[in-house]
Order: sequence, then structure tokens, then C-alpha cells
Amino acid sequence: GLPELVSRSDIARAKRIANPGCYATAAQIGIAPLVEFLGGQPTVFGVSGYSGAGTKPSPKNDVENLRENLIPYSLTDHIHEREISSQLGVNVAFIPHVASWFQGIHHTISVPLDRTFTSRDIRQIYQDRYAGEKLVKVTGEPPSVKAISGKHGVEVGGFGVHSSGKRVVVCATIDNLLKGAATQCLQNMNLALGFAETPSPVSTAASSPLAVPQPFGISTVPTLYTAQLNTAGADGSSSSSDALAGHAQPKDSQDTTDMGSRILERLEEEEIAQLARLEEDSAA
Repeated sequence: GLPELVSRSDIARAKRIANPGCYATAAQIGIAPLVEFLGGQPTVFGVSGYSGAGTKPSPKNDVENLRENLIPYSLTDHIHEREISSQLGVNVAFIPHVASWFQGIHHTISVPLDRTFTSRDIRQIYQDRYAGEKLVKVTGEPPSVKAISGKHGVEVGGFGVHSSGKRVVVCATIDNLLKGAATQCLQNMNLALGFAETPSPVSTAASSPLAVPQPFGISTVPTLYTAQLNTAGADGSSSSSDALAGHAQPKDSQDTTDMGSRILERLEEEEIAQLARLEEDSAA
């Protein structure tokens, strides 16, 4: 269920969709364009905010323990090491760490190459691979956790090539709670249910908020969502706007409650219709 790397038509037809892990999503996007040029095993040095350490109290999500600290864990055979390797079809070493910030992941990925490349060559490979992907941004400079936190995409950059030309270091960042979890889940749900994967209007920048689809054709969307929508200007820049111009917006909590009631009514209608179809199929 990683739409940028897996056939979207396969996701749309699937009966079961596994949402990729947060570490695994950023690592796969960071390595995939170079798989055919690998000269050895890539190594991923991953650092996550403590929201990725789970809700059960532990030293890895203890704010005081994390203060001015960096904690390595599961140094080999981490579940995402196996996931990354399995999905890419190559062995990848993954070394996870947890840091003192709340959300956001940074990967520093060292990739041996089987031939000589320049940094410009590598960047072009990534730009070609992710051209048109709304939630992947390729940058020249290494991306930062601070810039990706609270955003919906993945940023990939750096592309520092060793003097030999046969090793490159790629950096990738992702918000573990968004593209690493909820955003990607919405992408997969939208594909499976026949909605637009990232409904318009949405900017092509990875840092743009993800537009939320109008459920079951109902035109009223909570203000919480519409406030997050962006439209792209003629110059490609993004600016906050009323992205749902022409659609009724809830003016108060009563409007939102009424909208919720209509959604529930529509869901019940859909469920009743589906049950009726199943009964007809059984009778046939």
C-alpha cells in the first residue's frame, strides 16, 4: 500500500491493503530509484520523534530521558528492516533511533553504487522517478525534520556523492503520524473506494496539506478540514484559501452536527442497499 511505488490499480483492486510502516515508507522512497544501480547493501540511519515509540511508557518515550539524548534500539532485525528489504527485493541494513522531538523522521541513507555517478546524475534519477507525485518532493539540500513535521509528504534530498563516485548519501524525511500513517491510509482508502487519491485542489509540494474528500457526495465539509486545504497559485506557490468555494460551510456546531447526521443517514442507506444486494445474490 505505498502508492508511489506500488501499482495504484493493484491497490484499487486489492481486498486487503497493508499500510506501510513510517520508517519503511521513507526508506523505500529514499532507496527505490537506485535499486538497479546498487553496488552493495544500503544502510539506513533512522531517527524518529518519540511519538513513534508507542503509547506504552518506556525509556524511548520518556521526555525526561530523551532530553539532550539519542537512543538507539533494535540495532539489527528491526521489523521495518525486514519490511524494507522485502518490499525493495534487496537486503537493507536499518538502524533506528528515537530522539527528543515529538513527530517526524529523518533517514540518512548510505547507498553503494555499481558505477560512477555525479550528484547531478543522482538527483535527476530521483526527479524522473517521482515526477508528478504530489506527496514526494525532491530537493537539492538535505531535508529537515522541522520542515516536514505536520506535513503530508516525503522529502528526499542531499545526494552527496563520495569522491570515488560510487557511493551516495541520500536523506529522506517524513512525518510518522501523517504520510507514515494517517495520510497514507487515506491515500489507500481513497484508491480502494474509487475516490481521487489526493483530491483537488492540492499543491504538488510535499509540504502541502492533504485535501479531505467529500464523503459520499455530501458537499458540506467541516471547517477543520477546509481550513487545511491549499490551492496552487499561477506561479506554483501555495496559499491558504477557501478551497471549497461554492460549497456550504458549517457556521456553528449545530451545522456540523446536522452534517454529521446526514453523513450517518447516508451511510445507513448505503449499508441497507448493500445488504439488499447481498440477499439478492444469495437468492440467485
